[in-house]
Amino acid sequence: MVLQSGFHHLGTLIGDKPIGAIRRPDLKLLANHLRDRANPRGGKLNQKTIIRSLAHIKAFMDWAVASGLAVIRDRKPQSVAELVKMTGRKPPNVLRTLGKLEALAFIRVKAGNRQPPQGADGGGSRASDQH
Repeated sequence: MVLQSGFHHLGTLIGDKPIGAIRRPDLKLLANHLRDRANPRGGKLNQKTIIRSLAHIKAFMDWAVASGLAVIRDRKPQSVAELVKMTGRKPPNVLRTLGKLEALAFIRVKAGNRQPPQGADGGGSRASDQH
């Protein structure tokens, strides 16, 4: 609940800014917004609630950048080969991450776009096992 609410408020404040473009002033803006926001139970939000919300957002953003989700959202690669080139990660790692992101419904991989680049199986890639 804290994470969803925090992202809702962040989106309201900064709009459709790419994940990679969100900076400290954006998060400070969110912290100030949450500080001034009325608590549904009356009064203001507790400082610990605000800090926890910001920590959840930061952890998610760190994960999104590390997993390549930010690259996918911001640069919209059209194939696994293109994503491999953009991220510099090995194809099996990219395929594994894509599978996890797809299972979590963050992305949808179109059929035919899952093949790793030619000759770049990264040692032990099982791309042919992917559906």
